[in-house]
Amino acid sequence: MAGKRVGKDSLVFELLGTLDEAGAILNLAAIQITEKRPRELLGVIQRDLQLIMAEVAGVKKSQLNPERIEWLEKEIERLGEGILMPEEFINEWTEPASAMLNLARTVVRRAERAAVSYARTESQTNPSLVRYLNRLSSLLFVLQLVLENPPLMG
Repeated sequence: MAGKRVGKDSLVFELLGTLDEAGAILNLAAIQITEKRPRELLGVIQRDLQLIMAEVAGVKKSQLNPERIEWLEKEIERLGEGILMPEEFINEWTEPASAMLNLARTVVRRAERAAVSYARTESQTNPSLVRYLNRLSSLLFVLQLVLENPPLMG
């Protein structure tokens, strides 16, 4: 995208805008969390999203590496330890931060769909991008469960 004229309705702007929206919602969630570790975790994720946006925008020195996906997997495992997964669909969250994370998770899922469409049109798309967003939505769900069960918070 760098140096090219691109229409406002292009897939790249849809993806960039959705990633930006996800980062803003994560910021809203983070300021509602009093525990240091999950707040810091959201800060790291926001920086990852900024790196992804730079990469999508064509900044050559920015590139999400596969280690970030491994990091997400480890965080999912760490946070999920001792958490019982719900047996039914959850449509109500009691904690404001977990409700905000639910919104962020849905926006990340939309970004993932936009990234899939974008990757179909741009042959040079980093394959880690879609995988990262997929795992990020899972991490946000697990973090929601953790925030709803504070005694289990790590």
